[in-house]
Amino acid sequence: MAMLSAMNSGIAGLRTYGRAMSVIGDNIANVNTTGFKQSRANFQDVMVRSLSTGTANVNSVGFGSEIGSIQALHSQGSFESTENPMDLGIGGAGYFKLRHVSTGVSYYSRAGQFHFDAEGFLVNPQGYIVQGYLADQVTGDKTGAVTDIKVSGQRAAPNATTALDISVNLDSQETVPTIAFNPADDTTWNYSTAITVYDSLGTPRMVTTYFRKESATGQYQQAALTATIAAANNDITYTAVNYGGEAENITIQYIDGGNTGAVTTTVNVTGNAIAITVTTDGANYPTANAVRAAVAAAPAAAALVTAANATGNDGTGQVNVAYGPTNLTGVDDGAYWNYYAYITASDAASGVAHAGAAGHLSFDTGGNLVETLSAQTTNDFDFLGATANQQITLDFSPAGGITPSTGVASASGTFYLYQDGYAQGALQGVSVDTQGRITGAFSNGQIKRLAYIILANFNNPEGLRREGGNLWGAATEAGTELIGDPRTLGLGEINGNTLEQSNVDLAEEFVNMISNQRAYQANSRVITTSDQMLETLMQLKR
Repeated sequence: MAMLSAMNSGIAGLRTYGRAMSVIGDNIANVNTTGFKQSRANFQDVMVRSLSTGTANVNSVGFGSEIGSIQALHSQGSFESTENPMDLGIGGAGYFKLRHVSTGVSYYSRAGQFHFDAEGFLVNPQGYIVQGYLADQVTGDKTGAVTDIKVSGQRAAPNATTALDISVNLDSQETVPTIAFNPADDTTWNYSTAITVYDSLGTPRMVTTYFRKESATGQYQQAALTATIAAANNDITYTAVNYGGEAENITIQYIDGGNTGAVTTTVNVTGNAIAITVTTDGANYPTANAVRAAVAAAPAAAALVTAANATGNDGTGQVNVAYGPTNLTGVDDGAYWNYYAYITASDAASGVAHAGAAGHLSFDTGGNLVETLSAQTTNDFDFLGATANQQITLDFSPAGGITPSTGVASASGTFYLYQDGYAQGALQGVSVDTQGRITGAFSNGQIKRLAYIILANFNNPEGLRREGGNLWGAATEAGTELIGDPRTLGLGEINGNTLEQSNVDLAEEFVNMISNQRAYQANSRVITTSDQMLETLMQLKR
C-alpha cells in the first residue's frame, strides 16, 4: 500500500538524518581537537520497486534515503602557536608516521603534540613513537633506515683547540725591556692577554700570551731559509726554522750517512729567503761541511748571514746558519715584538710552566702587521693527562673581517680572541626546522643534528581509517604509502612551536544542523500525514 510505503520512507528519512546529526555532533565535539578532520555524511536514495504508468515509460519509486558514506575532509586546519618546541604542525600534505610500541603497527596523524619520554623516544600523548631517521654522531647526516626517533644520552664530544685567533694593538710607545724575558716578572714584558683553551679530553686550560717589545727600528728583520731535495731517492730530511730573531740559528739536519760523492748543492736567494736544493744520486749524500761551504760561497746568501757553521763532517751532521738581521732592509722597518704563549705549571705535563708557542710580530712604520714575518717558531702545548704535543696555531691576522693586529701609538689592548676548542657538552634543548630536522643545543655552545622526522602520504587520504586518539590507520582504499622528507615529493613542511587546529567550521556545522533538523521534522510529517490518510481509509467501512 502506497501510504505504508510513504511511512517507511519517512522512517528511513528519520534514521538517515538522525545519523547525519551524529556526524555533525561529532564534528562539533571535536572543534578543539588538534589535527581533527571534519566528516561529512553523504546521502543516497534507496530504490525498491518500479511502477508502470500504462505507457512505455517505467517510473522508479524510491524507498527513502540512507547514508552512503561518511567522508573525512582532509583540508588544512589553521595553526596555533605554543611554547613547546616539540609541538609540530604540518603545513600542506602529509601525516606524521607513528609506531605502536607493543604491536609495531604503524599509524598516521596530523596531531603533532609530541614530547620525549623517559627513555628519550619522541612520542605522542598515547606513547606511540614518531618515525624518522637518526643522525650520524659525527657528520649529522642521516643513518640507516626509517626507525624510532630517540635522542637520549646525546652529548657533544670535546674538541681540542687547534687554532687561536688574536687581534691586539701593541703600543708603539712602549720601551724595550732590558732584562731577559721571564713571565713571572712583568718588567720583562709589555703586555699580556689570557684565554681558555681545551686539551684533547676537553679539559679547560689557561693560556697567557705575553708580548715583549724587542726593537722600535726594525733591526730584527729575518732571513727565511727553505730546503728541498730534487732527487727521487730523497733520503735526506731537513728540519728548518723559517724565521728567527737575532743570534738564532736555522738548522738543517741530515739523517743518513754520506760522503762527498756525486752530489750537487745549489743555493738560491730570493729577497730575504735562502733556498738550498740538494741533488743526489741515491747513494751519495753531501757532508754538512759541503752544505756550509755552498752557503758561504753564495754572495747573496753570505750577505744575509753572519756565519754558516758545520757540526760533524758527514751526512749525520748539521749546518747552523746564524744570520744577521742588521744586514737586511725590507718592509718591516717598524717595531718588532716577540710573543710567548705560556701554560702554567699545574697544566703542563712536565709540571713546569713553558711557552707552548712563541714567535715574532713585525710592524711597518704605519703600525701595520707584516704577516710574512710573523711566523710561529714553537708549537708544543703538552698538557697534563692529555694527548702530548698538542698543536695550536696562533693567528694575529684572523680571517672573517677581523681587523689584524696593529702596532700604533695607543694603549695596548685585546680586541678579538677566539679559539676553536670546547669541552664535552650535555643536551639542553632541541628545535625542529621546516624540513623536519631535529637540532640539539648543548651546554658547550655546540649545535648538533640529532634526527630527521619523515612524513607519509597516500594517493587517497580519504581512504584512511579513523582509529581514534587522533590516529589514522592504513587501508586498501587509501593506496600505497609514500614516505619522504618534509618539503619534498609534494609533502608539506613542519612548523615548530605550532599545532594544527581542527578544520571544523562551527558556522557551517550550525547551518547543517538546522538543515538536518528541518529535514527530520519534515520526515516525521510524512509519517503523521500518512497515518492520518490511513486512518481516513479505515473509516470508509463504517
